[in-house]
Amino acid sequence: NADIIKTTYSRFHPTNAYFSARHDQQENAVWTKSHRRNAELGSPVQSVEELRKLAYFYPGGHKLLEDSYICIPMTAVDSGLELQNDDGSLMAFVCTAMPKDLKDLLYPSLVACLDGPDLFSIWLPSPANENLPQPFDCLHFSWYNRYTTKGNDAPSDVHPYELCLGNSRTNVWQMLPYTSSDMAEYGQLFDRLVQAFQDVFLWIGSALQVHLPEAEYSTLVQVAESLPGNVVSHVEPFISLVVNINAQTAAH
Repeated sequence: NADIIKTTYSRFHPTNAYFSARHDQQENAVWTKSHRRNAELGSPVQSVEELRKLAYFYPGGHKLLEDSYICIPMTAVDSGLELQNDDGSLMAFVCTAMPKDLKDLLYPSLVACLDGPDLFSIWLPSPANENLPQPFDCLHFSWYNRYTTKGNDAPSDVHPYELCLGNSRTNVWQMLPYTSSDMAEYGQLFDRLVQAFQDVFLWIGSALQVHLPEAEYSTLVQVAESLPGNVVSHVEPFISLVVNINAQTAAH
């Protein structure tokens, strides 16, 4: 069972639709560091009941102070937590109910797939090298199935393949789903991950089917089941498996 917290956050409010971080790379790094620190110092809650304060965290549908945060430790989540926007749509879902037998094998299985724990080593600065880099790796095993071509104002009585914009035609090849380059370059690693985490992926899929709104889950499934050549997604209802090790991203 998941605890449901209804908030007054409006996803369509102009303030929330605005990209509040910085577009300049250096300014973005400063902004990210500042807000990461603010998030770490956020007001912590100790129970789901205290989380009810989220109902008043967005007066008028948005935060009054951009640098204010609420910290939700996993100890405050019993088995599941669903945060809803003001229109009842899903803001976020957290599940801590994974069976212990699956949870205990997560790290050992990942280490086995990567042929050792070297990528997980914590390299501490030393007098000889104070700026020793932290090992980082990121792998995208993905089907790219969505593009920026929206067609909101396109005529409804013309097939997309026949559309023209001025003297240029629509590049229909851009509309064909294709796999990421990592799928080809690290195919053996992908196969090992799928085999090692098959039960985990099945459990995640079943948990999402129970807790996600039916319309949102159905949309995910429709995408996963419409890949070219009747290809089956091994991480259904998703079509991407991303591995981030020691990742710390900038705001985006």
